Amino acid sequence: MELKIQSPLKNMPDCWQNEERMNVLMAPFRKRDVNPLDWDSKMKFWKNCINMWTSDSKQFRFSIVELQKSFDRKGRTPKCLSTVVENMMKNGELMLESEFLKMMPTHNESWASWTVKLVVKTPATWAFEKMKRSLFDTLANDPDVQFVHLNVLKEMGEQFVETVQKDNSLEILTIEKVREILQMSSPETVNLIIHWLQLKGLVNVLKHNNTTLVKLITNQSKSKKICEVDVAIFTLKENEKELMKALEQLELEKHEAEQEARSYIRKGMRQVAKGCIRKKKALEKCIDKRAAALANVQILLSRIQETESDSQVFDAYKIGLSAIKSAFKEAGLSENDVFSTMDQVKETLDLHDEIQENLAEPIGESIDADLEKELAALLADVPLEEPGALPDFELPNVPSGPPSPEEVVETKKKQQKVAV
Repeated sequence: MELKIQSPLKNMPDCWQNEERMNVLMAPFRKRDVNPLDWDSKMKFWKNCINMWTSDSKQFRFSIVELQKSFDRKGRTPKCLSTVVENMMKNGELMLESEFLKMMPTHNESWASWTVKLVVKTPATWAFEKMKRSLFDTLANDPDVQFVHLNVLKEMGEQFVETVQKDNSLEILTIEKVREILQMSSPETVNLIIHWLQLKGLVNVLKHNNTTLVKLITNQSKSKKICEVDVAIFTLKENEKELMKALEQLELEKHEAEQEARSYIRKGMRQVAKGCIRKKKALEKCIDKRAAALANVQILLSRIQETESDSQVFDAYKIGLSAIKSAFKEAGLSENDVFSTMDQVKETLDLHDEIQENLAEPIGESIDADLEKELAALLADVPLEEPGALPDFELPNVPSGPPSPEEVVETKKKQQKVAV
């Protein structure tokens, strides 16, 4: 059974196992005019392989010599990769590292327009390069000549930005922290990513006390440059970390000194134990000093953060005030207009009250007065009957004593007549 040939890629094309086909693919390119279809097919194969290799390995910086070693097949390396690399450079897929690092930042430029610019501006240089074919072939065999795969570089840069944006504490980074996030040990590859981020206006870089600081620029960043406040915050945070480490070490040494003192006491070595206790006391004083320094650093950081928060609130107030003024202006509201309108409203209401009073006054007072006089004269001529007056009856005299029997009988007869 024939052994399977080791593949340099996870998903290497099946033809990698075909001896006859690979003999053709590993050989140098012929002129395209001889067989355009075969030439294009071979070019497509190696382009796909290079794209997959750089993407899988995250190795966007490489030389042609490294490519050839990576696609070694049974001790044989492809002899056509210099032509493939040249074609990819013409199409803006690859770029010489030296040329890439010479590029200057152009903010507010999209990735598409940037790559198109590479393709459009290179023909003049390609005419010169074509005249120096032998020189290019020489460079192809030089392991120090490095090429950059732009698409993979872009992917790595975007992943870095996404990672940093998830952690608000990573606005200012050291170059060592950038390497840690990217999980890359090569300074050259890290520098390429930072340079690409600078070209896209996503980071700013500053040298400070032999330390390279990298600032990620976001929509919330007030300043794109690394200002004095950024450096101060970075320095304070670094001091905070160093003080925390020092305190942890001092606490450990203090605990060890205490344990040693106990051990020597059990052994009866009192003088040695006293020396350990003296060391412990000295460590405690040092811990107190470092703890006080740490508290001061943390207070300063807190004050800076409060200042930034106050500044944001103040900016919000200014935006709100501007919005209210704009709303007043659009609605035609002003202090003078409001006072004038309110005065007019008051005058109108006063006028309305006067109109209502006039409408409520009685009509024809002289006619009513004449009628009242005539009515009074008539009332004077005709006596009025009192309401509820009783008719006059002939009443007997008031008795002076008890009634006699005859008077009682007479009274009953009169009552019976009245009843009838």
